[in-house]
Amino acid sequence: MPIFNPLGRWHDGDYALGVSRLRTDEQQTFRTQSSEIRDVFGRWLTAACAAGVRFVVLEGLMRSGKSCLTEQPFALGMSQSVNIELDGFLRKPVNPDTKYMDAIDVDAASARIIEAYRTAPLVIVEGPMAWPIVQRVLQEEIPSDEVRRVYLKRMSSNYPDRWPDGEFLYEYEPPGVYFQSISRYHATERPWLLADVVFERIGRDEE
Repeated sequence: MPIFNPLGRWHDGDYALGVSRLRTDEQQTFRTQSSEIRDVFGRWLTAACAAGVRFVVLEGLMRSGKSCLTEQPFALGMSQSVNIELDGFLRKPVNPDTKYMDAIDVDAASARIIEAYRTAPLVIVEGPMAWPIVQRVLQEEIPSDEVRRVYLKRMSSNYPDRWPDGEFLYEYEPPGVYFQSISRYHATERPWLLADVVFERIGRDEE
């Protein structure tokens, strides 16, 4: 289990990442079991919030575990986070021949994000293509020093250094324009390289 000590460092296997680096350009990586990922993410959120972060953008490939991770709000002292799942703003039913960015109601999502940001201590926005969707809000409403970009990876249970989903990006294209647009975004933009923090969860989805 990852341990947080008073020196501000996380320990998990070969990983030891300093919380004091929250405000630098150096990317942090946390690796932990699926059963512990929410606790690890919650501790990072607490430290980030204390450092002035108020807006977290969480991305990851489909089935990476984003929705499960943010299904419930996170306690932050006497308050709690507001978690927004961008897939909730998809225009239903979704046409499989429609790109993700065309299928989602960006205006409605932006309005909800702004409403939450103005009232909550911390807002977490999650989706497979969250970063492009929040650009207007970031430009008009939220200071850059209050923003952190996070990426979630589902690692191999048997070989924790392997990221099979990332490998499949370049070996397999899913059917339908909708899913292809998501895969192509990750393959071309490689948001895990641009994130401030990467969380790597090890274990089966049911754990």
